[in-house]
Amino acid sequence: AILDRTLPDFPGVKAGISGMIPLQKDEMEHTTKDMQLSAILALVLVLVLFILTFRMWSAPILAGLNLILSIIIAAGVVGLLLGRLNMMTSMFAVILIGLGVDYSIHTISVYGERRNIDKDAVRAMQETLVRSGSGIITGALTTAAAFFALAISVTQGIKEMGIVLGIGIICAMLTTMTGLPSILVARERVLKRVSKKPFKQAHVEFKILGDLGRSITARP
Repeated sequence: AILDRTLPDFPGVKAGISGMIPLQKDEMEHTTKDMQLSAILALVLVLVLFILTFRMWSAPILAGLNLILSIIIAAGVVGLLLGRLNMMTSMFAVILIGLGVDYSIHTISVYGERRNIDKDAVRAMQETLVRSGSGIITGALTTAAAFFALAISVTQGIKEMGIVLGIGIICAMLTTMTGLPSILVARERVLKRVSKKPFKQAHVEFKILGDLGRSITARP
């Protein structure tokens, strides 16, 4: 208000507000903008690596959509509980992309293996969740517990970061256990209708790892 009253009396003079609050505001704005770019870049790089490794494109893209869905849900839950993101928690999307994609990789990898064994897609997905579900749930809960442990910190930023990332990991687990299986089976049905050919699920075997395992067991 003082600047607005005073500046008209001094043509050509520019003035603004200084101090910690404007400085923190600038830092917050730039950090938020940088984190948005970093999240997009991280998602693209993860998907490219996923596609190159598994030699298919549709399943990794669906895994990316599953990640985006988990981030949106996590942001909504955080909005209800905390109502804001600070400079530390604004990077949660980047961290969640790196940690949450593991659950999709496990699911897609085991599903590819089971789909080449089981003729029915639903049966293959049931076996996938039986084989990988407990590991995904255990891994997610232990990771979330480690983040939630930060909630006892006396520093507000670290406390909120632990809560936000813990919520994000649980959301990634839930979408992977519920949404991703449905998406994968629906994808298969759509591809069958479009191509009119027998569906064959791509499956990647890293034979060098098998050779390594056999050499270790041969020389315990």
